[in-house]
Amino acid sequence: MGKVFGARLIKSVPFSSVAPSVQNTPSKGLRVIGAGAGRTGTSSLQAALKIMGYKPYHMADCFVGDHAELWKHAVETGNVEKVVDMLLQEGYDAIVDEPGSYFVPQLAEHFPEAKIVLTHRANIAGWIQSVKKLALLHNQFASWPFSSLPFIQRFGSMAKDILSRRGCSVENLLRDDADGTCSDWYMKHYKETKLLFDDGRLLEYDVSEGWPPLLAHLESTNATSMISPAMPFPRTNSGDEVLFIVSLMKAIPILCAVFVGMMVHAILGLAFRFQTIG
Repeated sequence: MGKVFGARLIKSVPFSSVAPSVQNTPSKGLRVIGAGAGRTGTSSLQAALKIMGYKPYHMADCFVGDHAELWKHAVETGNVEKVVDMLLQEGYDAIVDEPGSYFVPQLAEHFPEAKIVLTHRANIAGWIQSVKKLALLHNQFASWPFSSLPFIQRFGSMAKDILSRRGCSVENLLRDDADGTCSDWYMKHYKETKLLFDDGRLLEYDVSEGWPPLLAHLESTNATSMISPAMPFPRTNSGDEVLFIVSLMKAIPILCAVFVGMMVHAILGLAFRFQTIG
């Protein structure tokens, strides 16, 4: 029951559902691989790809589908075979955000025809502050009642592991990347990804550029012809939205306590009433 509630909660927030998903039939392969780290506009890219007719996989899909163990195995072994099987079986033909961006070289080798989209932010300090808000979210995962839900713990453990391997541990982020390891990783990842794909496969992309670069780089789909470059580009999962989710999560224990208090009060009231009648 807890998993169903969590899935409904995550589906209700802006970053997990902007446009209708493509029909859920097995995919022939990934056509787009997002190389950008989380908090670089990956949710907006996901929404744009949906509008273009793709079915992109995002961290939110990992949460809803309870795929954390598959990804954790891939992180620990470097083997993405089981992850690839899952993605194809569930019909995904694109991937953005974490945990996929942790495996860009492996996925790109698996799907040599896939185009690479490297989302980025010019202001690294701004990126650190945005990722810090995710650290606050992970802190809530460790609190009651979320700490009692196994699927949330699996997800939180996998996500924190990836962050830590990048020098972006929750503890470091809450100290504004005091030792600079997270910023160093960001620059290293960005430079290495550009060097890895120098054959025209790569698009360096800031979502503020809107539709034109994306439409020019990716192959046409049935939906592409319906998109005008002047059409508003989707903007989802802002830092403020993340903080709103954190606030909701903080409120849940209070609401639970109030509900339990009201139930205890009602039960005791009924007990005393029956005792009086007896």
